[in-house]
Amino acid sequence: MKLNHPRSYSISSCKAIVGSKLHLCVGRFIHSRGGSHIEAGICSNFLTSVESGDEVHFKIESAPSFHHPLDPSCPIILICTGTGVAPIRGLLQKRSYFKSRGERLGPCFFIYGSRNSEEGLLHDELKAFQEEGVITKTWMCYSRERGKPKEYTADKLGSDRLKKLLAPILGKPNTHIFICGSANMAGKFSCFVGVYHMIMYFS
Repeated sequence: MKLNHPRSYSISSCKAIVGSKLHLCVGRFIHSRGGSHIEAGICSNFLTSVESGDEVHFKIESAPSFHHPLDPSCPIILICTGTGVAPIRGLLQKRSYFKSRGERLGPCFFIYGSRNSEEGLLHDELKAFQEEGVITKTWMCYSRERGKPKEYTADKLGSDRLKKLLAPILGKPNTHIFICGSANMAGKFSCFVGVYHMIMYFS
């Protein structure tokens, strides 16, 4: 068997909230090469079946640009799809930590895309973040939701209503935009090219 390449997963937690723990958001990959035989991804299958107390070897690599701005009052736009919500969750936990210290938070707009509501992740946490005031407004976009028209994150961002809502903060130099998902998202957000702090992180 040939040597497998390393698998990379985004840390989906904030140290100030979880302490010495480290959270991951893993989508178990199941596929078929044809016929009835089903196969599972090597690393995702391992991580989703590991038991408490099992030994796991890993190393941590830093992504210096993908951090919450030092000033919590900076306006933030978060855009992600699927398990791209992992590092976004860490950013939201950081905002929750700032809020618990009594610091003033800037507005935070969150756009999340998945195939349908059943495949969407962390619904309860995202709702709690909005109720806490960590998220100002959330939009969920589903491309395969039964009985509803297809909607993608790029469609939502292209809507006149959302453009009008985001216009006041898009003109500010301290606005930060975090985009996380598959690499094919890169060409879909040209409307943000002029923004000072746009950080893309692709899985």
